[in-house]
Amino acid sequence: MSRRAKTSSLSRLAKHGSHWVGRLPKSYRDAIAQASLVDSVGATASGLLAWRDALLQGQTPKVGRWPAGALGQHLKDWCEQSGVLTHCRDNPELVDMVVLALLQLILQAQRRGLQQVEQLMRTWLQQERALRARRALASGNPADGTGPSPAEIESHRQHVANVVETENGKWLRSSLDQTWKERIRAWNSVEEVFGELGRKLRLGWDLSKGVLQHTGWDQIAKIHELIKKLPQVGEVARTIGRLRESDHAVITETRPIVKAVSRVVEELQRVRQPDVREETEGVHRSADLPRMLPSETMLMRHPVGRKLWQARFAEHSLATYQVSGYGYEIVKHTETE
Repeated sequence: MSRRAKTSSLSRLAKHGSHWVGRLPKSYRDAIAQASLVDSVGATASGLLAWRDALLQGQTPKVGRWPAGALGQHLKDWCEQSGVLTHCRDNPELVDMVVLALLQLILQAQRRGLQQVEQLMRTWLQQERALRARRALASGNPADGTGPSPAEIESHRQHVANVVETENGKWLRSSLDQTWKERIRAWNSVEEVFGELGRKLRLGWDLSKGVLQHTGWDQIAKIHELIKKLPQVGEVARTIGRLRESDHAVITETRPIVKAVSRVVEELQRVRQPDVREETEGVHRSADLPRMLPSETMLMRHPVGRKLWQARFAEHSLATYQVSGYGYEIVKHTETE
């Protein structure tokens, strides 16, 4: 999206979303502008703001706000039971990452729900009309063959929507577990091992970039067991934690605990390939018969010139079109974080 188009989209959002959009951080406004919303802009913006404010306090907003219904209840239950609230308190970087991830999953669940409801309603209407037509034919009363009334259709639609929303709420919770369970487990392990010192140092870790997944924290359980066997090490950690709280403590040296890691990234890129025939660039000498010029074809069919053509063909000196094109290749490069 170009800068002008994005600015125009944000202006329309501010117009339709009232003052809620203006109170959101820029990353939230960009996400809303680029997404296909199911609810209104105002409802979505106010809901995101409520979730952000509540998570910064280590809480969840009241049920009934965006997203409403079963989705909101499942989302609230997951936040309270997964343990993410403790890590979100006073951690705006992590809160923003969590809320924006929730936005994408909620929109996906809502769009899935709308498609499922429409599909189920179409199937039900076809079956109901066929059933009533058979009843009318059997009873001989054409009035029995009338399709469902608008009230019946609306009642059944509400019932189907409730069932689908409950199923999508379970899907939402399962998706959240798959995305965040391992991260939360790692963060809990760090705090369990280091106690008070871990809670103090947490503010220095960039949890929003998943550092714990790339710096050897998978061995945290073994470290925890070691500290259990050596209580003196735990006492030293707690002493250091109390020293950090002291106003008179002076730390003379700090050392980084995060090391640079590299990973190989594969990308599918469009590259120029001489064997792909997409466009003509000129004429050159070769023995490529499909790209042979018409003059060479006439020479090949001539009873006398055919020997000259055979000689050119053997020497790869036939006048042929020079063509080229583009293809896709997997290009690997190394990224360091």
